[in-house]
Amino acid sequence: MLNIIQHFLNNVKHNIKFFLNIFNLFIDVIKQIGDIISMNTEQQINMAIAYKGISQATLARAINMTPSNFNQKIKRDTFNKEELEKIATALGASYKTYFEFPDGTKIG
Repeated sequence: MLNIIQHFLNNVKHNIKFFLNIFNLFIDVIKQIGDIISMNTEQQINMAIAYKGISQATLARAINMTPSNFNQKIKRDTFNKEELEKIATALGASYKTYFEFPDGTKIG
């Protein structure tokens, strides 16, 4: 009987370690997601440009903006929602910015 209890406790101990490892991995993923969420617009645009493998100037021209004006807007963070949507379209992506509530309500 004692062997059965020891075996059971060893299994419990192993399972606890396993779930703690999974939990720690989950926490790491949440932290990484938080880093992504906290990116400013300039960082988001630059990452999207890098992902697509194009230059900022190419993107600027694709949305009918001069590279100089585009650069100024990105530095000052003055793109409006419509401009961000144009940028996304030019990159073959979509840009979503809104508040979403647990009941599924989206505002933005």
